[in-house]
Amino acid sequence: MAVTINPRPADFPFMREAAEKISLLSGTTPPALKIEGIEATEAQLYTRADPAQEALDALLRNDVEATRKHLREMAIDKVREHHVEDEAKRATIHKAKETVLSEDFPLLLEYINSNLEKARRGFNENAKLINKEWGKADHTPEFLAALDLADAGIELQDMLRKNFQVQTPKHAHPFTVGSMRPYVNYNSLNLLDTRNTRVKLIDSMNERAKPGSSIKLHWKSSQEFEAERKEYEAMLGKLGDDAQEDIPVYEYWLNKKK
Repeated sequence: MAVTINPRPADFPFMREAAEKISLLSGTTPPALKIEGIEATEAQLYTRADPAQEALDALLRNDVEATRKHLREMAIDKVREHHVEDEAKRATIHKAKETVLSEDFPLLLEYINSNLEKARRGFNENAKLINKEWGKADHTPEFLAALDLADAGIELQDMLRKNFQVQTPKHAHPFTVGSMRPYVNYNSLNLLDTRNTRVKLIDSMNERAKPGSSIKLHWKSSQEFEAERKEYEAMLGKLGDDAQEDIPVYEYWLNKKK
């Protein structure tokens, strides 16, 4: 079953960020949102030339009418309550954004839920080059570009968990396969994971692999996540405290291959 999200309107900023990453990974185009036009207009509302400078410039070029115009603007500015105008702008912009949210929210939600699976597949297609060239001394520009795209995928997965409550099964690795040990969830240990995305990728790819295997970058499907969870729980149940030691864990996976 494909992953979907069920956000609240308050999550709309996160949805926009997620949609950008989905677009990169899936090669699809996000819908045009009305809020984008409001934001463009908002930027122009706060862009205003200085009438004092314009009056000076007009005077220097001997333009009488333009000089009078800008001097009048300067006079108006002296009596205008600037904060009243700014508050009016903010209130109007806020109301406009609230108005278009009723249309933009379902439109963007439909795009996200329709393309999350395409983004997962795009991540895995991109990961093929990384898995092939990982560990080589010299990296091609294509490899480095693939790493950048992988970062976007890992950040998207983080957003799904943190902002949209899409849970990864306990013990399952979020974006790799082949690790000898279960995933250590920093959040479950009440630790703050301050690593940036690239460091998380490198640390995960450099973990100890199961005998005869290698760590590979891979965004698992729901079924694959669940299968990996069961696999690690079976190992933990079999080894008990010995699961903390390298040799018993290595031998466990070695015997599973036979």
